[in-house]
Amino acid sequence: MPSSASPCVTTTATTSRTTNHVSLILPDKCKLKTKTYRADSPPHQSLPKMSVPRFASSWQVRAEAGEPFAVIRVRDLQGTLKAGTDAWGRPNKTQPVVVSAELSMAQPFDGASATDTVGDDTVHYGHLAKALLGSLDMVNSLVEKRGGPFSLWFALLHIYEQLTGYRLDHRERIPEDVVRTSQGGTLRQQLERVRCMDITLTLPKGSLLGDGVSISRAMVFEAARPVVWSETLRIHGLRVPTLIGVNPNERKAKQVVKTDVEIEGYKSNAVGEDDIYVELESVVVKTLEDSSFETLEALGPAIASSIRRCLATSGEPFGLPGWVIKVILEKPTAITMAAASRVEYRELPGVKP
Repeated sequence: MPSSASPCVTTTATTSRTTNHVSLILPDKCKLKTKTYRADSPPHQSLPKMSVPRFASSWQVRAEAGEPFAVIRVRDLQGTLKAGTDAWGRPNKTQPVVVSAELSMAQPFDGASATDTVGDDTVHYGHLAKALLGSLDMVNSLVEKRGGPFSLWFALLHIYEQLTGYRLDHRERIPEDVVRTSQGGTLRQQLERVRCMDITLTLPKGSLLGDGVSISRAMVFEAARPVVWSETLRIHGLRVPTLIGVNPNERKAKQVVKTDVEIEGYKSNAVGEDDIYVELESVVVKTLEDSSFETLEALGPAIASSIRRCLATSGEPFGLPGWVIKVILEKPTAITMAAASRVEYRELPGVKP
C-alpha cells in the first residue's frame, strides 16, 4: 500500500534472465454486447496482422513476462484525480491519487551502463514521471468535458492508452479492434524495449474503514504490441472489530481483523460511468461485523460468497461472473509475540454464492 511519503524512483537490474512462457488462458467472460465508442473516446486506427491480446490473471501475466533483465519504477507519485468515487460514493470529487509504474525491460541496458548516460536502451524515469502526471491532467480534462460520472477503471484505461497508444477495454474481439490511437502513446518509442508494464492508481482516501482503494493493469508486450493483460481492483487494510477465534478469551469480545480484498478481472460498466468498490466495501464490512466464525479459514470463503451473492445483480456489468476473488485476513492481536496471524483465500469463477 503506497504511503504518503514523497515519490520514490528505483531501478534494478540483473545480468541473466529466466523466461517462463506459460500459455494459460482464462475463459473470456468479459464480453460486452456493445461495439459503440463514446464521443470522448480518442480516434483510433486499425493495426493489421495483429493477434488478439489475451485477458488473464496478474499471475499469468507475470509468468508469461518472465524474469526481467532490468526494471524501471516510479513509485508513489502523488497527484489529484477527479475520476472515480470518494469513500462516500460521490462521483467525480477531486481527491488525492498515488500513481506507481513498473516497466520490465526486454533487454539489459548495457549501453546506458557503459556510457553512464540515459541511452536509448533504457527508459528515462524522469520522463516517465512527467508522462504519468500529464496523463492525470488529461483524465481530469476528460472528466470536466464529459460532465458525468467517470469511473476509476475508465481513468486507468485512458492513462494506459495515453502512455502506450493502445486501447483495450474488453470490447475488442478481433485483431483490428485492438487499436493504436492517433492521440497518446507518450512511451511509444520505448515499447520495443519494454517486456511488461504495470500501472497502479491508488485512492488513499477512497475507503471509509481501510487504507484505500487501487486498480492495476499489467500488460506484456512483444515487438511493442500487447499479447496478454490483466486488471485487478484492491481494497486495502479494512479494520473491522470481528468476533473470531477458537480460544475461550476470543469468544468474549470482538477483535480487529485487518482485511484486504483483491478482485481479478474487474472492469467498469460498458461506458465507464460507475464504480462498485464502495458497495464492495460495505458487503465485506457487514460480513465481518456479523461474523461468529471460529477460524479465518471459514471467514474468508464467507466473505467471497457474500460478495458474489450481494453483488449478483449490480456486479454483472463489472465482470462479476469472471471475477477471481482473493481475501487476505489478519488478526494482529491473536498471537502476543507475533505481528499478526494471516490466512489468504482465493476463489475462482464458477463458485456458487
